[in-house]
Amino acid sequence: MTDQQNQMSFIQKMITAILFPFAESIQKESREWKVTCECGYSKSIWEYGGIRWKAKGEPKKLIKCPACGKMTWHRIHHMPESIE
Repeated sequence: MTDQQNQMSFIQKMITAILFPFAESIQKESREWKVTCECGYSKSIWEYGGIRWKAKGEPKKLIKCPACGKMTWHRIHHMPESIE
């Protein structure tokens, strides 16, 4: 196993195994979806251990920010690599 596979969450391993032909696309797109706190801290859905693939909309999730330590509404938004 590669280091990248060891760092994947259970759900990431399961989905990419089941949808193996699309695994690269799933990971690439999930990395483009960012979770951003009001304090400015941002991390990809993939880094949080999640998957967001073929998705639309920009929901908000109430989670504790690892940077500021506050429980706030984090914006989930798509940032394709070409505009980062």
